Amino acid sequence: MCQRILLELTNIDRIPFDFKRCYTITCRNLELSNHPVIWKLALDLQNDCIEHMSKTEIDEVGSNSSCMKCLLKYAAEVYLGESEVNALISAHGEERLSYLRNFLRLHDNDNRLYSELSDEIVIEMMQKLANSRPHVCENVVNYGGYEILTKILQMTKSRVDLVNTVKSLKKLLQILKPYFMKIKAKTVTCKAVNCLQKFT
Repeated sequence: MCQRILLELTNIDRIPFDFKRCYTITCRNLELSNHPVIWKLALDLQNDCIEHMSKTEIDEVGSNSSCMKCLLKYAAEVYLGESEVNALISAHGEERLSYLRNFLRLHDNDNRLYSELSDEIVIEMMQKLANSRPHVCENVVNYGGYEILTKILQMTKSRVDLVNTVKSLKKLLQILKPYFMKIKAKTVTCKAVNCLQKFT
């Protein structure tokens, strides 16, 4: 209810509103809640806040690790099943993807979203936050976001009802790819150095 009221207030120009603080507080709601309706309202509110924030404010919230992890977790819960998430955690490390714990599948068995959840808004929000912001892109990649989003693309690319989502996913992955390749190259170099040190 509070989030619904806040969402209404953001659209009243004569009321001063701290959109950055509202966005950050809503991140905390996303962390603490696992109810689809609350998630829906929180994401609608965050998306509205982004539209009103300055470039500097967007840079700041995009650098907030909790906020980005919440968006990635929500994306996984919307598009993936528990088995896919467990496979991602096994492949890329529980420490790195610890925020995917307490997984809540937000689709029923017929791939219908519970309640009024939008299955596009989360990808669009991440794209807005990552676009032309290197530090945000690096953070998303460091949190395993590239692997999560790639898996989502694999699971959704053949679904005719998700054509727009697939387009947004491809754009987002294209933005993130240079940062993923850079971090991957660093990892390979570090492993090679460590291996060399063992034999010298």
